Amino acid sequence: MTRTSGEDRERPPVDSSLWRKLVRWLSGQGRTREDSEDFVQSAFLRMEEQLRRGTEVREQEAFLKHTIRNLMVDSYRKTRFGSMVEEPVEDLAIESDAPTPADVFEGDEFLRRICEHLDQYVGKVTCQIYVYNRVYGYTYDDIAELTGKSPRTVEKHIARAVAVLVELRKRGDPA
Repeated sequence: MTRTSGEDRERPPVDSSLWRKLVRWLSGQGRTREDSEDFVQSAFLRMEEQLRRGTEVREQEAFLKHTIRNLMVDSYRKTRFGSMVEEPVEDLAIESDAPTPADVFEGDEFLRRICEHLDQYVGKVTCQIYVYNRVYGYTYDDIAELTGKSPRTVEKHIARAVAVLVELRKRGDPA
């Protein structure tokens, strides 16, 4: 390897006998020569990275063998379980139909404003019936059973609420 910086020149070159020893060690464990060389090369690169960071590696052979074992485990896991995404989960673009927390907050605020207006113009009962129907999806019969009113009365409450909201919209009120 050719080295250019002064820091690199102080470090001894890769020990070729250690390289060969590690390749033989891996080959003896049933690895092909090509796989063995790939693992050894990756381990040497990781050691080089540690040395560049200023980390002292006292026992190079032990460090390299430990690194090779970790690389073999990673390789096994990737082939057995499929490749895992190596990015942090926070950086992944995960598509979801679920509303974001901001959307939920905006929806709650919008519903709060609607209820304030309905309470003011037609009363709490009409607001409650409207919310049961339009927000929670209850049928007129379900609401009638919950409130003790007839389905026809429930329909009238919802019609009044809708009329008030349409009138507010015409006047420019966003609720």
